[in-house]
Amino acid sequence: MNSSEYINFRREAYRTAGKYPENTNGIVPDYETDREIFNATGDPTAWGNIEKGWINGVWNGDLVPTIDWGSLVKRTGITHEYNLQAMDGNEKMQSFFSFGYLSSFPFSGQSSFIPGQ
Repeated sequence: MNSSEYINFRREAYRTAGKYPENTNGIVPDYETDREIFNATGDPTAWGNIEKGWINGVWNGDLVPTIDWGSLVKRTGITHEYNLQAMDGNEKMQSFFSFGYLSSFPFSGQSSFIPGQ
């Protein structure tokens, strides 16, 4: 699901609840209603991206930036794990030592989680 599809999904949820305008053709994108429902999350970045789809009062979902999350989560990561254990003992005393190290790099070849940054 890209950004435009998510926006329409969310509009549909509000339309079903009777809180988004519609006509016989279905949902009618409305700037004021979008601003109310998408800015209600308190995330100015999200609303700023959605607002990019509104040009001169006309909605164009292709203008909203999107991220292909599917390709990001399928990327190869690098993990290093090392364990060292030692045990010794006799009839009167036993000892045990353990050391572990874990290092994980989520995406090889990229220093930032968000593409292009």
